[in-house]
Amino acid sequence: MKKLLNIAICAMLAGSMSISTFAAPLEVYMKGNQSDEVKEIQEMLIDIGYLEEGQADGIFGNKTVDAVKEFQKDNNIRVDGMVGKETLEALRDAAEEPIVAMVADVAPAAKTEEKAEDDKKEDEEAAETEDKEAAAEDDADAITDDADSDEEPAAAGDAAAKEETDDVVAEVAEAVTEEKTDAAATETTDAATTEETDAAATEEDTAAAEDAVTTEEADAEDAAAAEEVDTEDAAAAEEADAKDAAATEEAEAEEAAPEEEADTEDAAATKEADTEDAAATEEAAEEEAAATEETEEADAAISEDTIAKEEQEAVPGLEEELPLAVDYEISFPSWNPDSEALTELIDFVSECTDKSSPEYLEPEERIATFDMDGTILCEKAPVYFDYCLTMHRVLDDSTYDATEEETDAMQQIRDVAYSEGTTFKPEGLTKDDLVASAFAGMTPEEFREYVVSFADSAEAVGFEGMTYGESFYKPMIEVIDFLRENDFDVWIVSACEREVVRALVDRFDIPYDHCIATDVPYVASKLGDEVADEYNMGQDETILLGAPLDEVECGKSGKPAAIAREIGRRPVLAFGNSSGDYSMLNYAEGNPNHKGMGFFIVCDDTVREYGSDEKAAEYYEVVEKEDWTGISMANDWVDIYGADVQKIGLPDAEEDETEAVEDEAAGNESSEEAEGVGDELLEEELVEEPVEETEAAADEEMPDAA
Repeated sequence: MKKLLNIAICAMLAGSMSISTFAAPLEVYMKGNQSDEVKEIQEMLIDIGYLEEGQADGIFGNKTVDAVKEFQKDNNIRVDGMVGKETLEALRDAAEEPIVAMVADVAPAAKTEEKAEDDKKEDEEAAETEDKEAAAEDDADAITDDADSDEEPAAAGDAAAKEETDDVVAEVAEAVTEEKTDAAATETTDAATTEETDAAATEEDTAAAEDAVTTEEADAEDAAAAEEVDTEDAAAAEEADAKDAAATEEAEAEEAAPEEEADTEDAAATKEADTEDAAATEEAAEEEAAATEETEEADAAISEDTIAKEEQEAVPGLEEELPLAVDYEISFPSWNPDSEALTELIDFVSECTDKSSPEYLEPEERIATFDMDGTILCEKAPVYFDYCLTMHRVLDDSTYDATEEETDAMQQIRDVAYSEGTTFKPEGLTKDDLVASAFAGMTPEEFREYVVSFADSAEAVGFEGMTYGESFYKPMIEVIDFLRENDFDVWIVSACEREVVRALVDRFDIPYDHCIATDVPYVASKLGDEVADEYNMGQDETILLGAPLDEVECGKSGKPAAIAREIGRRPVLAFGNSSGDYSMLNYAEGNPNHKGMGFFIVCDDTVREYGSDEKAAEYYEVVEKEDWTGISMANDWVDIYGADVQKIGLPDAEEDETEAVEDEAAGNESSEEAEGVGDELLEEELVEEPVEETEAAADEEMPDAA
């Protein structure tokens, strides 16, 4: 025991040293992060049994995400697979608990509460048993008095029987004493054991022993009085009861001769037939034993997951039949709690999930669709993501041998994007042409890996402290999590290429088959010049990205068409941010089977994002006309990307423009002249760059690459 204690103390010191040295320079750790801190998180997950040995590689991958989610679920933390402050503190506490339990043998909190409940129940049962014993003694005295007054002492044979009976009574008393001693020893031993099943067994045995002791003491006293007038057969029956140590068969008086067999299994109950009071005592004992057995079985069947689930269901607002009670700090920390748009969304979800509401929806009908670029992902850094990806492939990737046509086109696109923040359209080339040309020949898996690698390593242009993979709008990811927690089926519907969308949103556990987008052309690896529907590929072939076919982009009315084709159900919620999403929002709002809602995200934040007051005003007019719900980046979101992310201006923008952006971000309003110049430059260079022409071109060639 001393050796075990020393080992436990050493383990505790080692664990505390490991945990105390943890330093978290990041606000949140999520999939794709690689660092020593991630490795320490993994080591804590290994220590508490959520990861296997050898999986602490410092890379926040799928296994780590799954382990974190499982831990969060078990500890009533919002399940998002990311390690923030709350999850990190819970991990630290959990990593320390096993060591404390090893040294001090402290039971988990839930088990301690159960033990306190059991102790209380045992005290109540003991008091009730004492009352019953007193009643039994009175009955026994009465029987003795009656026997003394009605009959003379038995002859020599009866004296022998009485002597034998006395021996039996002594034997019963000795058994009772031994059981009390064993019960006390068992309780003492129980304080030192670490096996939870042994503890449960000891408690069960102790309870059974106490019941048996109480019953046997009463039986012994009754038997002692009854045996003076009973026959030799009654003494023999009591001797058999004492040897079984589980139950007692008692003979009635000569007027009630039949014997009753006691069910001695587990010493749980004893049938008594001496008097009506004794029968009542027996019935009460049986009911107590049955209740105790049911309680013990229920306790054994309840796992930690079940306990957590019951606690969650007990929280007001989480029951499906009741209105939602939302903790904004947990569910929507990036939102302004006073946001009218957020209130409308929560009310809508509450109606859909409340079975008593006329707007209740079965889970399979709870369809929500989201655009990507500009709705859940930064739209301009400095242009759409797939353009930034292709610029990197053609101009910066030394492993790719770009053609002269590709290089010229992408250089022109970069020059305009880096200086003006707008998308240049090379003559005769579409976005799909450029993407397909740069990535043709890759397998879908290789392409997705390339997208993730770029997103997680390249800094988002125009911002500081953020990669492209981190440029998702935090408030909108919180909306997605909230909807999925309430059994909504979430789909991404984007004009971007399908494999790009799959690769980007996979980090939020959105399945590939829930990504609807512009189709990437796929071809058999040995197709050559043959026609696809006339060619049968072999087992040694695979599918590659091919040259553009005459595919239809997933924008404007193409979005509802794709939703109907791939989902087969009409959404009740839709979220977008540009003219390419109008059709999808109207498709949800016009749902004939259920009330629908369209939410439109307006980029009106010119400090943290590249918003435009003029363009925002135009969008608000459309929102009011179509009766959608507008979401203001500037007013509804208290955080967009995180406190450490800063807008720094475009790299090739004019010097005056850069200074204006910096002044605006810093809140510098000391000079009306400087403010006027900054606003004018922002409108001319970032926004008004031929607005009508740019918007018309975007609607014609790339209707919302989101």
